[in-house]
Amino acid sequence: MKITSLQYGYHHVSSFKEYASKIESVVALHAKQETQLLLFPEYAGMEMLSFMTLDNLLCHLDDYLHLFQMLSQRFQLYICSGSVFTATEQGIRNRAYLFSPDGEILHQDKCILTPYERKENIATPGDTLQVFCTELGKVGICICYDIEFPALARSLVKAGADLILVPSYTSSMHGYHRVFTSCRARAMENQCYIVQSATVGFTDEMTYGAAAICGPIDRLFPEDGVLALGTRDIPGAVSAHLDFSQLAYIRKEGETTNYEDLQHLENNPLPLLRIHK
Repeated sequence: MKITSLQYGYHHVSSFKEYASKIESVVALHAKQETQLLLFPEYAGMEMLSFMTLDNLLCHLDDYLHLFQMLSQRFQLYICSGSVFTATEQGIRNRAYLFSPDGEILHQDKCILTPYERKENIATPGDTLQVFCTELGKVGICICYDIEFPALARSLVKAGADLILVPSYTSSMHGYHRVFTSCRARAMENQCYIVQSATVGFTDEMTYGAAAICGPIDRLFPEDGVLALGTRDIPGAVSAHLDFSQLAYIRKEGETTNYEDLQHLENNPLPLLRIHK
């Protein structure tokens, strides 16, 4: 399958019509290049705050969903639209949507909020991880900070996900490197694919980052495990062809068998711990 991850250039658009036109041009461009799954970054939907308040955005979510659903069906590709605030019975969630070419709309909420998100009390954490069975394979989503916690990615992979999408938003270089390093680590530990997208440019603050497509660090893959990496802080995209059969092969025949050895470690007592004084 061919996947494309965006280094999404944030713009201050003036209307939903202008926003929809921008999104359509991005999707059309990558559909023409035969992308099968297109990944937008965390908070990409918040670009609509350029022309409406947060309360209005929460009330007009249907327009946003319809736009991406229509584009996914018209161009016949999967789209993860990144994340947008969504009002639920449990409170406002930072929610990433996955749109299927058959019209289905799936979602994953951010499970672990950053200290800033908790301090500002702008959202409530999600309480469910989901694996989506698509025509391309089994897919999970870890929104930005979530990928920094090995247990979350591990749960998705143990449930069958060979691909984890990581829509990210980082407003410092420290943040970018935390997320990127975590993507590489999760891909190595689980011998799976991890794909990171990034917002770049000025929102109400500067954002930094690069899109990346990471795989295991083993034979059949690049020496550093990075299949594609964008030029940091410049709007654009990276693409790669993912072969899930290669994951199955290296999990059995790789130079190391991290996936199986980690499973053995989880299913057996840990090595004895001694503290020498």
